[in-house]
Amino acid sequence: IHDLVKKGAETRFSEEWLKEVTSPVALAVWYLDDGSLSKQASCKYQKVYGHNIQISLGDSTLEEMAMVRAWLEREWGIRVRSGHYEYPRQGRSSPKRESVIRIHNTADVDAFLEIVRPTALKAGMDYKVTRDYTYTTSQ
Repeated sequence: IHDLVKKGAETRFSEEWLKEVTSPVALAVWYLDDGSLSKQASCKYQKVYGHNIQISLGDSTLEEMAMVRAWLEREWGIRVRSGHYEYPRQGRSSPKRESVIRIHNTADVDAFLEIVRPTALKAGMDYKVTRDYTYTTSQ
């Protein structure tokens, strides 16, 4: 699978690669390597009211992101959004640009976590599938 995705230093997604990700274990391994579970906090408090999942697609093109979005919905029933995220790089003037897919809808987050949870728990990576609804009024 690595050879289907990595073209030199670039990450490239293709239908050929997506056809290899057919089992919950394969989907989980991809998520555990390139994904994260993030809290969504309210504006007034540090109250967590939901979670979203983000999976890096490296330096994928818009077409590749659209292909992955369609595949996740078609094959796994998971609706996602995609886009580019820029963040500063230490010691560099230009930000790093990364392609990502995000799962925001609670039902889709739940469905995705149900698929990948058994593999994550066996791998000792329960923090990637465990929701934490902590609450504090401090900022």
